[in-house]
Amino acid sequence: MTRSNDIENLSATGVFVWYNLRDSRITPDDLRALLAREGFAPKTAVPDIEPSTGISRACSEWSQGRGNSRRYRCEVTRSENGTTTVGLLTRERVDRKTVEWVQVGIAEYDETTSAWTIATDAPEHDGAMLAWKDVAASRMKFLDHRWIRPNVLTFAMSAAKATNLNKGSGVYFVPRQHVDEIRKLRRVIRQIGDSTLSIATVGNDEETVADVTGAAREAILGTISEVQEQLSSWDASDRAVRSDSQANVLGEIAGLIELAETYEAALNVRLDDLRSDIAAARRKALKVIADKAA
Repeated sequence: MTRSNDIENLSATGVFVWYNLRDSRITPDDLRALLAREGFAPKTAVPDIEPSTGISRACSEWSQGRGNSRRYRCEVTRSENGTTTVGLLTRERVDRKTVEWVQVGIAEYDETTSAWTIATDAPEHDGAMLAWKDVAASRMKFLDHRWIRPNVLTFAMSAAKATNLNKGSGVYFVPRQHVDEIRKLRRVIRQIGDSTLSIATVGNDEETVADVTGAAREAILGTISEVQEQLSSWDASDRAVRSDSQANVLGEIAGLIELAETYEAALNVRLDDLRSDIAAARRKALKVIADKAA
């Protein structure tokens, strides 16, 4: 691995990339401004946060207590006419053999006034109710990673031809032609909250190139296999293939061709066998589509 920061140096084949997403602390307006400053186009336009959506996410994420301590959770009991109602539930023993969730508090949010109304059955439940409300307030204000991850992070990684070096490892290789895009993504990720995206330059020694080539080959073969499964499913079905499904598969195949070309240039290798497999998948796709249209 080289210590040079100059990715244009001929000794650099690309970069290793890994990331850690923690709690987002950025509002939709601030994210729109950040992306505009960086000239970064997300997959879809940054949405506003519907209060009911933020509250529902808080319910799905939050719980309190474990072991012998009192356990709590929340669930939405009603959402209509601009008011969302949430019940605070705790575990109570009914008899020697039965334990049930029992509602011990209620929280209502009025979208018109942006006001909360909170009540519990006993003071001992107040702390849990307020703890959940803090999570809800955060989810109603800050855009979370359920949107940021697919529409900013993985969208940009895909555009930069990133390859996961080992499924589940969380470490990716990005060829040198796309490093500027990853640097831009790093600036964005570092400003959304307590999150990081790290970059390490990769050299072109023989063993490193062989390892990265092998990872790229596995990624391409995996996608080819998925495409072939889809084509076999179409072939076995009596139904016509939807036009959007056709476009998606042909787009995936075109992306594989571009990916193979990018990695050949970055690693100075030939992937003729993969090109042959991709071409075969494309011929089969076109044949299946034509047969289904007949």
